[in-house]
Amino acid sequence: MKPGVHDEAWSALGAWVIGACEPPETHQITAHVDDCTDCQAEADRLRGAVDWFGAGQPVAPPAGLRERVLSAALAVRAPGQPIRGRLLDAYAGQAREFAAVLGDLTDRQWAAAVPHHGDVAGLVAHLARNDRPVLAALDPDAAAADEAVREGAAGWRAQSDLLVRRLAADDGSALDRLVPLAGAGALRRPVREALVQRTFETWTHADDIRRALRLPVRPAGAADIRMILDFGLGLLPTALTGLGIAHPGKAVRLVLRGSGGGEWEVPLATGAGAVRVATVTADALDFCRLMAGRQPVETLRYGVSGNADVVPDMLRAASTLGCD
Repeated sequence: MKPGVHDEAWSALGAWVIGACEPPETHQITAHVDDCTDCQAEADRLRGAVDWFGAGQPVAPPAGLRERVLSAALAVRAPGQPIRGRLLDAYAGQAREFAAVLGDLTDRQWAAAVPHHGDVAGLVAHLARNDRPVLAALDPDAAAADEAVREGAAGWRAQSDLLVRRLAADDGSALDRLVPLAGAGALRRPVREALVQRTFETWTHADDIRRALRLPVRPAGAADIRMILDFGLGLLPTALTGLGIAHPGKAVRLVLRGSGGGEWEVPLATGAGAVRVATVTADALDFCRLMAGRQPVETLRYGVSGNADVVPDMLRAASTLGCD
């Protein structure tokens, strides 16, 4: 059996044992396990663990289990897809969603009121302006050739498509170039982080337009949510310090439930040596929308154990991480 097939089967044995794989994957893993003594032994060990937890009999997997397993696997093991590829897929996916929302908007819909940006047309122009520094880092010549942000859906889409093409063609060397992030802080961060922000902002503004047009909002996928949370929580100590509400030497364990969630140890100030003083639990999607400024702090549902005094400052800082 090819090493790559063995590695893929080995990494998915836990899901296979509890019946959480899709039929084609189940067939492939079953065929491999029949011929591989190492995988047979590992499968037997995992079945014993399943029995110990009281789930020895096959049961229908909970809704969303496969998505959570795959998201966790991407975060833990090095996949075949490079980091650049994951960033490309995330941004390109949200750009497609945004383009689908724009669709064939009527003049009246382009004039629909949108908070912070006047109307839909103003929001699209704002998004295009925020995308341009990343495009400039990937292709300085293309950015210099067209200094004015092109207006309307066609202009934004042409620029977005060019950004995707340049990222796909890059060998990864551009990902470490520093560019200004969108937002009031004007932080300079590597292109790899700026692309996560572009993904975050594109998703956020697609939902802004959906709300303006009275359409249902759509959550990002689990992998995108996890990427966005990693990005935003990495900036949180800087945001706390910049707002003058940091708590040096203290940290919060943040437990976010639901699609794309996980656990983070978040220092409440820049610098090292933080000691955990509280644990906060909340919904991962709600926390993303808090970071985007779309979920008010006062309406966020969360639980706290430990020193609750530091939590309002942490949430206030998190709510400033959007790009408006």
